[in-house]
Amino acid sequence: MKIEFRKVPFKAKEFLHENASVKFEGTFCRISPQLIDVKANLSGKTEVECGRCVKSFEINLDENLEFLLSDGVYTL
Repeated sequence: MKIEFRKVPFKAKEFLHENASVKFEGTFCRISPQLIDVKANLSGKTEVECGRCVKSFEINLDENLEFLLSDGVYTL
């Protein structure tokens, strides 16, 4: 999903993206003219390889994510 930074609404909007068995869903909204708040959850199962023995195994994902996105360099 692509949305221009200036078109992000001040009212929270939901999103959902699924790929295989992994789901990324949450909300995003503008909190100031230069900042966007994203709150999401990453869930599902994915297969990974061990870096030492190269055996594949499945891991469960259930992570809460929060991002503060800036349009350019943000200074306090």
